[in-house]
Amino acid sequence: MVLRLFVPPGEGQHRLVPERPDPIGANTTLQYSVISSTVLAAAYTSFASRYSQRVTPARPLSRAAVFIRSSARLGVWAGVAGAALNWYYYSAFAKVVVSQKVLEVKDWKLYEWTKRYTVEDGALAGAALGLAISVPSLFMRRPAIPRWTRCLGMMNTGACAGVLGAHAYFQYTGERQEAYRHLGRQLKRRSLEFWSIFWDAELMAGLDPIMQQYVRHNGFWYTRWLPQEVFEREEPGVELVASSKEFAVITEAPVEEQPPFYSAPIEYAEDLRRIDVESTLGRIEAMEADRKELLKEAEYLLFVNAQQQYEYCHMATMDEDERHRRLQEIHLIDVAYNRLRAAANDIDIKLIHWRLSLKHKALWEAATPATTAATTSGTDTVADWLPIPQALTSFATHKPTYSMGEIEKVQWQIAAEVKRFEEGYMDERFPEEKRERWRRDAEDGRCILRAADHVLWRMMKAREAAEDGDKTVVGVCGKEGEEAGSAGMSGGDVVLAGDSSVVTEAAGLNTSTTTSRKEIEKTRVSGEEATKSRTSTLDADKS
Repeated sequence: MVLRLFVPPGEGQHRLVPERPDPIGANTTLQYSVISSTVLAAAYTSFASRYSQRVTPARPLSRAAVFIRSSARLGVWAGVAGAALNWYYYSAFAKVVVSQKVLEVKDWKLYEWTKRYTVEDGALAGAALGLAISVPSLFMRRPAIPRWTRCLGMMNTGACAGVLGAHAYFQYTGERQEAYRHLGRQLKRRSLEFWSIFWDAELMAGLDPIMQQYVRHNGFWYTRWLPQEVFEREEPGVELVASSKEFAVITEAPVEEQPPFYSAPIEYAEDLRRIDVESTLGRIEAMEADRKELLKEAEYLLFVNAQQQYEYCHMATMDEDERHRRLQEIHLIDVAYNRLRAAANDIDIKLIHWRLSLKHKALWEAATPATTAATTSGTDTVADWLPIPQALTSFATHKPTYSMGEIEKVQWQIAAEVKRFEEGYMDERFPEEKRERWRRDAEDGRCILRAADHVLWRMMKAREAAEDGDKTVVGVCGKEGEEAGSAGMSGGDVVLAGDSSVVTEAAGLNTSTTTSRKEIEKTRVSGEEATKSRTSTLDADKS
């Protein structure tokens, strides 16, 4: 049994109906119904046992019988109420909003097969166990409560126990925490949809009064208190599903050959062989001088801004125009200071990778004779290739936290992109050339996801070893980690291939094929520009 029960309509097609991770179930109505009815049945049983003469004056019942009977009745009422509310929410609100942006909304499903165990599996197993226990009561001559009531009550109680047991199991394995972290990020973005719906007068007019109040409550009283970063960060990706305002059939048009969405990984060993040491050292000296000048200019702006802030705060009288001008001056210098520091930081990152590549090249050439340069064996060790620690006290005992979080963010981002690529190349309305390119991009994305799983596994093992006090753990710097981390993707703040691109830049500094200064000093793209470029690239495919 690997099932997701009562899959809502339009799941995953719109932010308003996010796809819940497998372990925590596709729809919470089932879980809320069985748990709430069982808890209320337990409370009612406690009340009935204390005031049994008022509850059952003619025929006293045992506590177990009262609990099973109340569990059956409350389970039926909770299930009917939950199903009615669920149907009303999706038919009167969610489906109406989703149909505005999606041409074909997926219908709801009674069940859906998955590859991982879910909370619904625990509910089904518990309900089956409860039914099996209640079967002997069918052959009793004079049962205390009706037979169908006993069977239904035992099934409801067993389903509640199964749901709680499944949650406890997934909590123990860690899948529940990870699923709720992912769901929390989706719910924050879902809340932004209420904000846009609230200001869409035409869409609000199409909703009934109850749902209009629901949107006002979520859009005005809740979304406004979300942190600013939620409004600034948009989920990368593209809607490959055609809009409802477009034609149902997309006409084929000539498609230009475009490069893959994810850049191919760089062969690090070949990059090391092509590095020109002398020219690279010269470029490093020039970049160090540039970095020093950038930091000096940034510090100068910091002093200038402090002087302007002092003058603004101690100014006795000023009109509105002068006040606004001075505030703009302070803000402008702040922006210039941040840009100078960011440029210096980009140079720092590039210098770190260039120096490390030069170190690797020297160690590799010294350990491997020239006659066997094509081989990968040598006398050097992993410890020789490690960088000099700056902030780490001990690499072997460090417990990675933020780094694992960044890898997980990349993993979720690429998983969403792969899913949209799969939806695109399976849609026969798109031209064959686009579908074939999306198929290749989806395969590249799946390859990167496998690499991310491998990197996360190695980091998790290193973290567990560090927590156990194992000082001999080498970490995630082995050969397998380099192979797994070598898979790259296009973007700025997400570069899965490490920074081997800077090695390629350094390798191109030979006197015979010297590249221009502008090409060498080109910094990595910022996160915001990368997201915009990725979104615009994918959006162009819709035309």
